[in-house]
Amino acid sequence: MSTRILRSLTRAGLVTSVLCGSLATGVMPAAAVQASSGGGPAPVVGLAAERVLLADKVAAAKFGTSTPVEDPVREQQVLDQAAALAAEAGIDVSDTVEFVGQLAATEDLRSSTTRCAISLVLAESAIDHRYGLDRLHERALWGAVTPLCA
Repeated sequence: MSTRILRSLTRAGLVTSVLCGSLATGVMPAAAVQASSGGGPAPVVGLAAERVLLADKVAAAKFGTSTPVEDPVREQQVLDQAAALAAEAGIDVSDTVEFVGQLAATEDLRSSTTRCAISLVLAESAIDHRYGLDRLHERALWGAVTPLCA
């Protein structure tokens, strides 16, 4: 994989973290925050893995309620917002949208393989899982990804 692609994916991961945080809290940041520590794509991959695990819990908490587990309209909003954030930050838009789309596809795959286990988690745990997602997004924004312009 070329350095350009790795840098673009790392930036896409930061945009994804900013985007996911804004969707979870309903607040868009004024500008993308340059975080420090770590290096390369490893922090982004780790955060993506954590997000997939938390997404399962969120889906499980929605199971048995009137809230849809899958929401194609919301997923398109996420992709559109990722594209807008990438363009604003000067990051390759297509790489960012592809990265965010892969996260969604991974969540869909994992969700489909664990549907039987979903009913074991109580719906009232949704608040706890939302809190976990919020903390994950804060970590992504405030220290998990090395600035690429430094």
